[in-house]
Amino acid sequence: MEHGMEFALLQDVIVIIGLSVAAVYIFRKLQLPGIVGYLITGAVAGPHGIGLIGAREDVEILAEMGVVVLLFTIGLEFSLNQLWRIREQVLLGGTLQVFVTGGLATLIATQFGVPLSEAVVVGCLVALSSTAVVLGLLQHRGEINTPQGRVSLAILIYQDIIVVGMLLLVPLLAGDGSGVGITVLWLLLKTVLVGAAVVLLARYVVPVVLGRITATGENQLFVLSIVFMTLGIAWGTAQLGLSLALGAFLAGLIVSESEHSHRALGSIMPFRDVFTSFFFVSVGMMLNVGYVAGAVPLVLGTTLGVILLKSVLICAIVLLLRYPLRIAVMTGLILAQVGEFSFLVFQVAVQEDLLSEVIRQLFLAVSVITMMLTPALIAVSKRAGEAAAEAGCLEFLRRKDTLPTTEDSEEMEDHLIIAGFGFTGQNIARAARASEIEYLIIELSPATVQRYSSEGEPIFCGDATYAPVLEHAGIHRAGVLAVVMSDAAATRRTVQEATRLNPACHVIVRTQFASELGDLIDLGANEVVSQEFEASVEMFARVLRAYMVAPDRVEQMVMQLRADSYALLADEDARELALRDDERVQVWHHDVSAIPVCEGSPLAGKSPAEIKLRAEHGVTLIAAQREGKAIPNPPADFVMQPGDVLIVMGDRAKLSEFSAACRID
Repeated sequence: MEHGMEFALLQDVIVIIGLSVAAVYIFRKLQLPGIVGYLITGAVAGPHGIGLIGAREDVEILAEMGVVVLLFTIGLEFSLNQLWRIREQVLLGGTLQVFVTGGLATLIATQFGVPLSEAVVVGCLVALSSTAVVLGLLQHRGEINTPQGRVSLAILIYQDIIVVGMLLLVPLLAGDGSGVGITVLWLLLKTVLVGAAVVLLARYVVPVVLGRITATGENQLFVLSIVFMTLGIAWGTAQLGLSLALGAFLAGLIVSESEHSHRALGSIMPFRDVFTSFFFVSVGMMLNVGYVAGAVPLVLGTTLGVILLKSVLICAIVLLLRYPLRIAVMTGLILAQVGEFSFLVFQVAVQEDLLSEVIRQLFLAVSVITMMLTPALIAVSKRAGEAAAEAGCLEFLRRKDTLPTTEDSEEMEDHLIIAGFGFTGQNIARAARASEIEYLIIELSPATVQRYSSEGEPIFCGDATYAPVLEHAGIHRAGVLAVVMSDAAATRRTVQEATRLNPACHVIVRTQFASELGDLIDLGANEVVSQEFEASVEMFARVLRAYMVAPDRVEQMVMQLRADSYALLADEDARELALRDDERVQVWHHDVSAIPVCEGSPLAGKSPAEIKLRAEHGVTLIAAQREGKAIPNPPADFVMQPGDVLIVMGDRAKLSEFSAACRID
């Protein structure tokens, strides 16, 4: 009998893994979240489906392991430094989102006759969104660093942390209400004691132990140590009357403070992927497909209600964080689903018998549907955000940007506008400041504007995709617009608006992918810098230098590679440009370069006419700097002296050759 039970468990594991592989493969092909595949697997193979899984209790034990590993990785990936950088969005945005959404969902549930304790659980379930699904889709779309991506990440981080508190709250709701105050105080005391133990372990014990284990060079020993530490701390917190999930989270937090956190994460990921599949399958086994089929109007109505409730409330909260309506609408749609960590709270509530059968089935059905709709919601979020921003009836919701005064903007002429103030924007501003070029910065993040405006930067809060913001920045009089935003859609719209308002403005755009080059040129960008391509060029150059290739040869090959590749990337667009009317200025592949005149330089003591600068070298001297003073348009008999800096213009290849000829060996 015992032998048969062992084979029954093995059979169930084989069935679960086999069906999960097939389901996740199909859902990935359909561009749907893999988690939904696990849930569907459980529903099909479970007792309410075709009944392929018999040893349900054993599967639930494996599911508990999945919860432990999942919470461990949450703690492991938790970064205090990351939290501090986005503290306003996390603490203010996350707190408002969870408590307002959860509170309103609780109130609505009580209006339908749901008991208060059960309604609070419903509020917790609805308040959480899917970290795995949302971040996976944003990463795939290259939008993780966009404004809506950063705000979504901040709210999701808070949700991932607060779920630990929810797991502690649910058992309290299951009590009869007597002695709750004493229970809560005792729980808080134990939590403080455990927190103190965590600090001691994280600072003084675990780093030393893991350091000595790592020094042995045995990877198996390291993995076993991580597993032992995770299970041991989880078991210890459970013995104190807390929860396995809290212990696993704390174990991850302890390891995250050591220098071995990344290695630990890589070691534990295979375990997480396997055991979390059992967890989601076990949740899916609770889904009664027959009940859902008989309650389609209720399920669809509740699903629509959850999406509307979450998207509207999150939109309002993001507006309170002083982001534009476009970003707020997009974030609301991105986070409108029910999250995977809701299943952790759901499982504890089921164990405590807090949820009725109707609520259980309704939650499972709604969560699966909202997760399945997430890719579509994210796909339409940009259009929805732009439509909302342009709708006249929503004018009162638009953020009143802190625009520069009319006097300040009107004083600028031929100035530089920097759209976006991340790392690249800051470097451009630094270069402009050093070169005494007037510039103005447009930045979407209120926190960034507040920080840098206090440091004296000419920065204001605004969305560069809108014409009024560009006009306030003086786009009609600007010489150059540098678009260095991380949002590809916002970049395209900014280029389109800027070239419409001022076709003479020289627009330089940074983009992530080389494939976006053609679209941006079509929209009117004069120059496009692809991060993807430029990184490959830099790697190419460094490889050549590592093999001791002559610097001049490296520079020549890099220039040729850049010219050939950009021409190839924009081949169709170049042909289109050639066919356009003569009103468009032709592409001019000339650069300006600064060349210092040093002691012993072939240029020292000679004039441009003597060295036949234009005739033999193909470059033109347009200015010079001597003793800190500028000399524009020097005459042909101008004598160049050591210490001068020559500003010359010409074809890129000619400039490179001239620079090499002037170099002192």
